[in-house]
Amino acid sequence: MKVEIMGMLTGILISIGFFAAIVVMVYFGVKGWIKRNQMEHEERMLAIEKGAEIPMAPTRVKNPYVWPLVLIALGIAMIIGMALSGDADQDWAWGFLPMLIGVGMLIARSIFRKQQKKEEEISPEAPSIEAGREVPPEAPSIEAGSKEAPKP
Repeated sequence: MKVEIMGMLTGILISIGFFAAIVVMVYFGVKGWIKRNQMEHEERMLAIEKGAEIPMAPTRVKNPYVWPLVLIALGIAMIIGMALSGDADQDWAWGFLPMLIGVGMLIARSIFRKQQKKEEEISPEAPSIEAGREVPPEAPSIEAGSKEAPKP
């Protein structure tokens, strides 16, 4: 009787602890995000008050190969884990699903990069895409002899 109750309590406490850990991580993540935004806002307001140039927010360059590599590693881990468990004969094959999705993403990104380089060689004036964000082309300069706006 005591063993059954302890087994049920253990399962319940583990579940509650797992979800409590998720709630705590989300809470601190959101709290840090809000604090960072408040500090950026205060910095911008001080710059405006002093008449200084408003600092631009730093841009993070994202690595386009992170998720494909994560999926490949997850697939390999699933294959190894299920193959070593020995519970069922074909369960380990499910690990190929995320692994092959990751391989497909890597292939698609490498093809996209090659195609992008070819297009840049053909027309260097076109906007380029770096790490998932579009980079605008340089502003055209006013050439001598071109029509300028009339002066008042």
